[in-house]
Amino acid sequence: MKKTILAVILILAVSLSLYFILRNQNKTTETNLQKEEILYIGSAVDLYNIDPAVGFDEAISSTLKNLYDNLYRHVDNPPRVIPWLAENYEVQDNGLTWIFTLRKDAYFHDGSPVTSYAVKYSFDRLLKINKGPSYMFNLICLRV
Repeated sequence: MKKTILAVILILAVSLSLYFILRNQNKTTETNLQKEEILYIGSAVDLYNIDPAVGFDEAISSTLKNLYDNLYRHVDNPPRVIPWLAENYEVQDNGLTWIFTLRKDAYFHDGSPVTSYAVKYSFDRLLKINKGPSYMFNLICLRV
């Protein structure tokens, strides 16, 4: 009986200690997140890069979909394309010119608006770096 009571007390002591340690770690983590703006990403494979102009494999593409917004996204099965940052588009010149109308309520995390200049900058940067998915766009000429 004494051994059982001692075991219960020991288990409670260890449990309470772990509880307070974990609680304090969570508070510390929350404080660090607010101060340092750290983003932790869990992945079953190593992510060597989260720059959409550089990284381009299945794991990185899946992660980037949660970090960056596209003009359009595909959803459902079978897939269908839906507007995301773009409200709509128009195709001209036998498919050589595509005009996208951006949503007016699209903003970057710092509060600045998403503009056609920002989209063009991203494409120009992608083509200049010439890595990742750039091969799919190397014939594109963007005008704003």
